[in-house]
Amino acid sequence: MSILIFVHEVNNRVKYAFDLTFKQILKVPFSITSDKDEYLNYSGPKFVYRKSPLDKGLFFYSADLLFEKNLKFQNLQVDKWNSHYIFYLNENYGAMPFDPFAASFYLVTRYEEYVTKHRDSHNRFDPNYSLAKRNNFLQEPVVNQYAELVKNIILEAYPQVFFPERKYTFQPTIDIDNAFAYKYKNPVRVLPSLIKSLVKFKFGDFSSKLNVIMGGKQDPYDTYEKQIEIHDKYQVNPIYFFLLGNRSKFDKNLPHTNVHLRNLISTMGDKYQLGMHPSYSSNRRKFMFDIEKKRLEEISKKEITKSRQHFLKLTLPDTYQNLIAKGIREDYSMGYSKEIGFRAGICSPFYFYDLKKEEHTHLLVHPFCVMDSTLKFYLKVRSSEVLYTIKPLIEKVKLLKGELVIIFHNESMGTHKMWRNWNEVYETLVRAAKAR
Repeated sequence: MSILIFVHEVNNRVKYAFDLTFKQILKVPFSITSDKDEYLNYSGPKFVYRKSPLDKGLFFYSADLLFEKNLKFQNLQVDKWNSHYIFYLNENYGAMPFDPFAASFYLVTRYEEYVTKHRDSHNRFDPNYSLAKRNNFLQEPVVNQYAELVKNIILEAYPQVFFPERKYTFQPTIDIDNAFAYKYKNPVRVLPSLIKSLVKFKFGDFSSKLNVIMGGKQDPYDTYEKQIEIHDKYQVNPIYFFLLGNRSKFDKNLPHTNVHLRNLISTMGDKYQLGMHPSYSSNRRKFMFDIEKKRLEEISKKEITKSRQHFLKLTLPDTYQNLIAKGIREDYSMGYSKEIGFRAGICSPFYFYDLKKEEHTHLLVHPFCVMDSTLKFYLKVRSSEVLYTIKPLIEKVKLLKGELVIIFHNESMGTHKMWRNWNEVYETLVRAAKAR
């Protein structure tokens, strides 16, 4: 039986916010009306969403956000209620002392990224200025928690409502920024590294690199057989994102014409899902996106509809508008490079809402919450402490029946000294993510 929601005005923000909670997260049918007679005559489960109740039934007090026509800075106060972080508070409680639908809309649309100018050196939104980071709930999937609170309130008023059982899912993803450390590379590219080892009198390091180049030793980034073994063992289907941009300061993979890279893409593409890893340069030179997409499709002989930005270069709404225009249907860039947790406050896939155009799009966003390089280089987590650090996130996603997305790189599973003692971390996290 469908839940009927009464609002004084039906608009795109309202429709998106309720679609997010009821369709995307709770998987339950609903409809919206601004017709009082239709609402009052409806005998099924229903509630009012506005400033004041319409009858003696269920009532959620509405903040102004979903009915505003423009973008402006939101002066938000965060409080705690029954251990939950809440904002868009109200004194006239209704069913709850805050507006869960406005709060969810604010977080998931990344409203703050449109009205806040704080950016890091790579022109990415700085998480230190996010509402979640400043108020210590970045590691809480609060949007999913709000949905559960709404569900429980509806069930208390209407026990007959059927909320279908949802399933937790695990989606490992692997970025191939640099397929091999030394092997198969142009001698001109590896010569400086060899010279550096000699100059610093690191003769063992020099010998090891030379041995790899000459084919006598496995490349430290060549961890692909190990990855396949792990995926087979735990029966997971990862997504591989390959960087195929032209070489630049931040784009350093083998050229797309390299036969070994092409063979690797074909091998992984035959077994697993593939996605684009648009180069750092493609954010400035947008024509490169088409070229890189064509390269991956030509090598893999597959239509490419998934993407994750290299360096997580995500600017809203421009990046997502570009992905939509280029035929990308799913993106995996929603997360921070410097922090673990839930950038959009959610651990379920959601459709991008374009706040500039005020429209619900068909780009499905899969937020991630953990990346290997974040743990090692920004948070300085030791390999032995990774599971302890990440386990709470895994358990929260499992509890809320969400989608756990993690990012690893082929480098962190190998033997390069930069990743010393990290070669077993990926399997440890996969095992934990798959455990019941």
